[in-house]
Amino acid sequence: LHNNLLGGHGAQYFSEIIKNQSLLEVLNMSSNQIHGDIRDLAKSLKKTSRLTHLDLSNNENITAQGIIYLSQALYTLPKLEKLNLNNTDISSVYYLSVVLKNMSFIKDLDLGNNNIDTQGAIEIANALKGKKHLERLDLSKNNISDGSVDALTQLLHPVSSRALTKLNLSGNKFTRVGVAKLVTVLKKRPELEIYVVCDVEPSTSTSTPSTSEDKVLYSYNKYIKIKKLSTIGIDL
Repeated sequence: LHNNLLGGHGAQYFSEIIKNQSLLEVLNMSSNQIHGDIRDLAKSLKKTSRLTHLDLSNNENITAQGIIYLSQALYTLPKLEKLNLNNTDISSVYYLSVVLKNMSFIKDLDLGNNNIDTQGAIEIANALKGKKHLERLDLSKNNISDGSVDALTQLLHPVSSRALTKLNLSGNKFTRVGVAKLVTVLKKRPELEIYVVCDVEPSTSTSTPSTSEDKVLYSYNKYIKIKKLSTIGIDL
């Protein structure tokens, strides 16, 4: 059902159909101009307990109340493995983070291109600790800064998320200080791919870096070349 420009009325119509599909496992309603509080859609999702993949991305202007309704629906989907809410105008993630704690099988979570702030990122990271199936987390293009780094590095610890291999933090507000802390994790977990952008490019010269953060980044660049680790998508 993706990219059909259903709009509010169309989504309401399909909500009636969806709630009778108890065996439904995959639902893609991305890019359909779904907006508002999406109450009807959320109610219908509660009837799809076997759902493993849900994509509502690129439906801008879902209201804060809509996120609450959606979170309540997600609580009834314990088998969900993939959730894509990219570009849905999310700002507050409190209710969503509470629900994430209940998602034991989540593998792929995309919350990119929203309005999630640093506190929101901390709430998400804390909610995902211990998710042994989590493989990919996208928090790109939000309003996240260095204040979230401690929570994110804890999430990246092998004990917290041993299956996680890709974290996208690009398009946020990280500085070299925050990036340096994230980079140190990569030396312990070479299988990780972290996409992140800092505000100022670190020194790329062969001379000794001047700051402690540049020393970490400089050391990391050398480490990658020497050890020939798997491709790391780190944009500095």
